[in-house]
Amino acid sequence: WPDVQNVCKSYPMFGERRFVLLKEAQQMSSIDKLEPYLSSPAGTTTLIIGYKGKKLDSRLKIFKTLQKNAVIFYSGLQ
Repeated sequence: WPDVQNVCKSYPMFGERRFVLLKEAQQMSSIDKLEPYLSSPAGTTTLIIGYKGKKLDSRLKIFKTLQKNAVIFYSGLQ
C-alpha cells in the first residue's frame, strides 16, 4: 500500500493528470491501509480500484471514506 500511495501522490510527468489503475485489489491484504490517502486524495490523480468477485464490507472505515470521496461501481456480481 505504501507504493500505491506514493504513486498517487506524485505529480504527473507528461500531462495535467495521472491515472492509476489498481487491478485485483481483492487479493491484496489490508485494503484499509489505503484509507489515509483516500480521505484526502491528490487533486491531480484519478485512482481506479478493481475489486472483483465481492463487495467491499460496508462496515469498514474505508468504505465510508470511499462513499464521501469516490464513485463506487459494482459490476458482474451475482
